[in-house]
Amino acid sequence: MTSDFILEKLVRRVSRDKDEPEASPKENIPKILLANFKNTCSIPCSIPCNIPCNIPCNIPCSISVRTCDYIENTIMFMLKTVILPTLSTNKLPTVTPGYIRYCGTCSYDGTYFSGWQVQRNTNKRTVAGTLETTIKSSLNLTSPFHVTGSSRTDAGVHAKQQLLHFDLPSSPDIDSSSPSHLKDIINLNLPPDLTLLTLTPTTSTFHSITSCTSKTYVYNLCVSPYQSPHSRLHRLHVYRDVDVDVLEDCLRRFEGTHDFKAFAGQVEQKIKVKKNFTTTRTINSITLSRTSSTSYSISINLNGALYKMIRNIVGTCLDVAMGRVDILEVERLLEGKGRVENKSKPAKPHGLCLEEVFFEE
Repeated sequence: MTSDFILEKLVRRVSRDKDEPEASPKENIPKILLANFKNTCSIPCSIPCNIPCNIPCNIPCSISVRTCDYIENTIMFMLKTVILPTLSTNKLPTVTPGYIRYCGTCSYDGTYFSGWQVQRNTNKRTVAGTLETTIKSSLNLTSPFHVTGSSRTDAGVHAKQQLLHFDLPSSPDIDSSSPSHLKDIINLNLPPDLTLLTLTPTTSTFHSITSCTSKTYVYNLCVSPYQSPHSRLHRLHVYRDVDVDVLEDCLRRFEGTHDFKAFAGQVEQKIKVKKNFTTTRTINSITLSRTSSTSYSISINLNGALYKMIRNIVGTCLDVAMGRVDILEVERLLEGKGRVENKSKPAKPHGLCLEEVFFEE
């Protein structure tokens, strides 16, 4: 684990990364952050030390960071009391000198993608991996390149508007004055199930995760003995009768701030990695709309979601609406019960779509 990786996770924590990413790829953490932690820890222990900073820059230094709790707490204290108060925007500039940060949005059909996040050392096709490979080849980039998205959608989940950012070198070969031209070049080489919708230069403090204020997800249903083959990849087909009134009543019980532990996956793993991890989240609004005689859409706006949280909510509410689970059980689960207490399965991924991401620049 490299020092910049450790620091990025801590920076994101202080910046209140509401989506709680399980692991995030390397970002360009400013040298000023690393410099503040030089020679901080002098406690002898058996944890490997002298992990070098491998961020390319022109500043000579010999910085190392420990991975123990002591150094983590020290870094957290420094970030909160020294670094963040000096930044008027309360956001950390993370753009390497000589680079320009771009903010963009993309849309994709998730059917044949193994999720958003790049999966190293595998041949799995991912959205971020496809974007990175295509942009590097389209612009002839030779330096390391990474695309960060606001939501790490699962395999099979779609997105109408995913927010992203990446950094490009300030070079005569890359015309930053015409982002629309860059977007067109990239789109010419992207596959048909992935499109870059917008692209514009942004500030060094913009980050697709920490600048995000809320997201709207839509889960699409077809309640009928059969459904059109044209919608089968984007709607969950529910064969059994569903009491729509009960479904709507159940969904609305999730509005507000609750402990969603019973509706999240991989909670125990996250707690082991992050001691102050919380499963409390806020759903700003949740609505059920009828879009045709057999089709329904569940729209959920929230600040941040836990892993599989939305699909677990939909799966549980459908079980209630079909008479499999008592609605009072939902209220009990919202009291912070563990995932094992929830017997409902998550709704399948293909019905879920990241509809819109709201953010501040």
